[in-house]
Amino acid sequence: MKIRIASALLLLFWGSLVCAQPKEHDLKQNLESLHSLSKPLIIYVRADWCTICLKLNSEVFQDPEVSKFIDSHFQFSTFLPEIYRHPIRFNKTEYVFKKRGIGLGEHEFADFLFSKESLIYPSVFLILPNQQTISISKGYLSKEDLLEKLQPFI
Repeated sequence: MKIRIASALLLLFWGSLVCAQPKEHDLKQNLESLHSLSKPLIIYVRADWCTICLKLNSEVFQDPEVSKFIDSHFQFSTFLPEIYRHPIRFNKTEYVFKKRGIGLGEHEFADFLFSKESLIYPSVFLILPNQQTISISKGYLSKEDLLEKLQPFI
């Protein structure tokens, strides 16, 4: 019995280490409160069907060092442009979801982030409190690359 309890506790502890991920906040709320926040906002753009996104999530964002670094210095939101249906008001412009067929569509905020270029999944953007938008990566990047690219903004 003691072995089972110890094993269960070990699994819970190990799971909390392995499944560390930055504290995620609602994108719309983060953008609306950007002026009052002293931390830049990381927007992780992904799609549910994207296998590279899953890899980035499991190998980079769930890494305890990355998670702790992001939570200490940034706000964090995930954005799924093909699913997110709520209007987003940012920099005096309202962006909405645009249907492009039956069950298909894309949020206009993605067009803003990608500057009208094609969407690339996964991508990471940084929005500074002054609303300047910076592309950190388009495509997969390693833990080391992400930390190096974010370092100048802390």
